[in-house]
Amino acid sequence: MSTHSHDYFPQKPRDSHSFLRHFTTLLACGSKCDTGAQSVIAVTGSIDPGQKVRALIVAQNPHMNSPMGPISLKRVQKPNRSLDEVIARFPSPDLINHLADTWAALSAVDREATDYAKQLVSLEVFFLRRSFHKLSIHFRGIPGFAPEWEFSNKTKYDWSRILAVFLTGVGQSIEEVEQAREENLQKEMERLNFWCRYLYYFVTWKTGIVRDLLTKTNMVGTDNNDELTEFELETGGSTGAQVLRYLWTVVAWHATLYTLCNNRVLPKLLKDIEIGLVQVPRSPSSTLESCYSEKRCHSDNMFFDFVHSEAALMGLLNYYKHYSAQAGQDVGFGDPQRLQQIVQPLAEAGEAVIAVSEECRWCCDWLSKNLESQFTLPGTHGMIYPWDPLKVGVSELVLKKLEGELWNQLCVVVMASLALSIEPPKLFLTDESIPQLIRSLLSK
Repeated sequence: MSTHSHDYFPQKPRDSHSFLRHFTTLLACGSKCDTGAQSVIAVTGSIDPGQKVRALIVAQNPHMNSPMGPISLKRVQKPNRSLDEVIARFPSPDLINHLADTWAALSAVDREATDYAKQLVSLEVFFLRRSFHKLSIHFRGIPGFAPEWEFSNKTKYDWSRILAVFLTGVGQSIEEVEQAREENLQKEMERLNFWCRYLYYFVTWKTGIVRDLLTKTNMVGTDNNDELTEFELETGGSTGAQVLRYLWTVVAWHATLYTLCNNRVLPKLLKDIEIGLVQVPRSPSSTLESCYSEKRCHSDNMFFDFVHSEAALMGLLNYYKHYSAQAGQDVGFGDPQRLQQIVQPLAEAGEAVIAVSEECRWCCDWLSKNLESQFTLPGTHGMIYPWDPLKVGVSELVLKKLEGELWNQLCVVVMASLALSIEPPKLFLTDESIPQLIRSLLSK
């Protein structure tokens, strides 16, 4: 994320990814019961001169045991609250109330006020508290953790020690927040914010010290952490580059707030913005999940699939761009006029930029390149997860093509496994016989 402020926001939807990405960072709080793809939030929007700013947000339905229902849209209303009133609210609201609080909090900040620095600190603490669970997961995923790092180039020692001090401060503060009683929680959150802010300053320092330290110096004595799939070590990537990616996620809230609040156009943008929220209902193939998970938190179990948020958003936009005119009335929408009023202008704006709170799964990334409409996503970590398509906006032809690509991916894995066997079987395979072979292997 860039730490430099700009005097304008992008004027075209495809160039608005900076604002959307920052906005998404503040919305994706996460909780102990939200993990993996089911906690992902997808956002798109349009920022056109002389027109109302529109933002469309798609997330999973948080009510696990609710019956499957139609796709419907809720308009987010900005409450008339001061910054102090927003900060004093319940720390773990549902998504639509967090959306409203985020809107109100950003609108209440006055960058010309004499106490602007104090307002900014209050805003930092507010979002850190709302996002504490996600912050702690990202921080604890840093490979090897700072005190264990060693660098082959001894001239980097002093800089590495400074980084270690900041990281140790963040780590200790996270533990103190987790153990704090309610009466001491605010004090501990302020201490955590202190260390996170200075870590942000150091990581984003324009001299590039941290970047060079981690990517141009050999790091040894590290352990990879597999808790976050989106940060698995890329092919040909270094451990230092992986650590740098983790650090960016830890300072993401501060980078976002400094970028947004230092933008002179933000107050005008927030005064004339229309925000719609779609929470995707459970898909038919995921009904087993309600039985299995009735008293458990959500998890990415291999048996449970659902419509991923970014896939649902692409399906909606593609539907209103290419299918709505010839479609019948009964397509499973609740209050279709309200949904159309928000989605149609975004669908017709051209290539849509979609900001996502995590890197995309393989199927969603593939879908973005194979629908009639064009989409820009933040990239993929290449993991294949259980996946359901939205029931509108994705044609059967596209789904058949996706099925073929998934068989190809599975074929690569199976054939690689067979190649590693001591006595590989003598198989004579054709393109037509491979799917049958794989099915027979999986059925054993």
